[in-house]
Amino acid sequence: MDDGRLDDLVIEAHRIGSNGPPVNGITYVPKTEIEAISLDLDGSEEDRPEYLRPELRHYQIFFIIISAVIGTSAFNTAGQVLGLAGPIGLLVAITLTGAIAASTGETVGEMVQVFRVPNAIFEYIAAWVDEDIAWVAGIMYWYCWATILPEEMLSAAALIKYWKLESTWPPLIFYFLVPAFFVGLNLFPVYVYGWIETVGGALKTLLLIVVSCIMFGVSQQDGRHAYIAAGLTDDGLHALSPAKAFCYGVPTIVLGFLGVESIAVAAFEARSHKDIVYPALWVHWIVYAMYFFVTVGIVVSVWWKNPELPSIFGNTIHGRNLNTTNATSSLLSHNTTSATILAMESVNSNLAGFVNACLIFSVMSAGNTAIYYSSRTLWGLTYNLQGQNRVSRWFKKLSPLMPSSGAPIRTIFFGWLIFFWIPWLQLVPSNARVLQVMSLSSSISCLLVWLALMVAFLRYKKWTTLCARPLEEAGLGKYVRNTKGYRTMAKNYLMLLQPGFAIFAAAGIIFIFILCSALWWDTTATAAEIFAVFGPHMVAVTLVLLIKFFRGTLNRWLVPLNPDGRDLIKRIQYLEFIADTRYQNNRDKVG
Repeated sequence: MDDGRLDDLVIEAHRIGSNGPPVNGITYVPKTEIEAISLDLDGSEEDRPEYLRPELRHYQIFFIIISAVIGTSAFNTAGQVLGLAGPIGLLVAITLTGAIAASTGETVGEMVQVFRVPNAIFEYIAAWVDEDIAWVAGIMYWYCWATILPEEMLSAAALIKYWKLESTWPPLIFYFLVPAFFVGLNLFPVYVYGWIETVGGALKTLLLIVVSCIMFGVSQQDGRHAYIAAGLTDDGLHALSPAKAFCYGVPTIVLGFLGVESIAVAAFEARSHKDIVYPALWVHWIVYAMYFFVTVGIVVSVWWKNPELPSIFGNTIHGRNLNTTNATSSLLSHNTTSATILAMESVNSNLAGFVNACLIFSVMSAGNTAIYYSSRTLWGLTYNLQGQNRVSRWFKKLSPLMPSSGAPIRTIFFGWLIFFWIPWLQLVPSNARVLQVMSLSSSISCLLVWLALMVAFLRYKKWTTLCARPLEEAGLGKYVRNTKGYRTMAKNYLMLLQPGFAIFAAAGIIFIFILCSALWWDTTATAAEIFAVFGPHMVAVTLVLLIKFFRGTLNRWLVPLNPDGRDLIKRIQYLEFIADTRYQNNRDKVG
């Protein structure tokens, strides 16, 4: 949020007779006048635009997040790192990346309890970091979730090949019919969607627990419990040492945790503040525990040198391939590369078939949730557009909601149709590399958003601590962390460990970006690999520069943390305004 958007409040404050003291040409708006200002900004009661309707309960938000996180990665991605770095390499990777993800979730969960605002990711970054960076973060976050839908449909189509179906109908179903059905589901009122994902998320949680327990049972057969004794190793294909293999695999594992930050998207549609607290406190830690549980089941039941494990992204070392380096290539060939299915198939083929069907359900549910997050993110971005030029006026047309359900119908269809073509690339084998690059780049885009959110939290904490006295004098002392008033809003049990969580998460994300270069530590880098790994960073920087150029803000970088507190007070009041008035607008319609 730059001074331009805050000036909208200032102009109206002058018009209604505000007598707040001017600071650098900007008038401080007393809290008592915020209600009057909001009326002028939004127009008459009849003309006010509609906002997303707060109808979700805490358990619905919890399972929506579970549905988003538990998809392909929970059951398949671990197999890639297992085959690359061995069982200990996989366990250490899941421990490290899970801690980074949980720290991110803990930090975002605290922010959404304090400021429950629409388009929260954008607003947090705009208020405490830089508005131009916030626009880019919002675009990249939307891109991530919009591409997850076709990626999950590709995974579902791949899983169905387990049954050796000689037909062309699977692509038709998963590339068109299933996404179209999910689009229809997202057009219902959000509480209906919430119930659908509550059932889906609960079933996925049960599936993950049951599958993990079965894999623990499988590990007791034929001496499989000794599989974990292989320790930290390397496959000899992508890395020449166990340490390099571990570094190679870490970025792959962290991508499985995408979605732990998504409470920032769903929180505004909660019925009340208490419906935010429970998922904000627990969901990221529960996801961490579930992922670790299923990973342990995989490492004790699947041999790390099984040739049917999926290959990780990247080129192999020159002169080496699977046939010459893997002594287990004579094992029976399987029809799947999922580590969980490999474990089940060795015990009972019917059980493996059932679990495969459950995995397809899990993947499809994640795709359905991706529509929810991408549509809400794009709606928030288009709603914030001012319509000052032809491009922004065109995108502004995507913001209207369905009168009957309150669903952002245009952003739902836009997100589906603009990437509708992605799954069909799979029908041409030469396009497989393109799909891998898009999948990796979209995931790294989300990690960039994680980093921006951590920076936003750290700057918010620093600024409010610096201006504790002005905030207290303005009646906003509750926004200073670790005060009694703050603890009435944010209920985090581990609050005293902040900003440790945010610093650890930010450092961990940067560390992961560095480890992404492990793709070519022992191999030759290709243009596709470089773009997949560092393309999102280059695109982000380019977009920020372009936005600043066209908005005339190239000379303004980062929100200045002024110690007098007046700019901070205005920003907090603005977030209060969009949280309270916009929430109440549609809360009355829920009843």
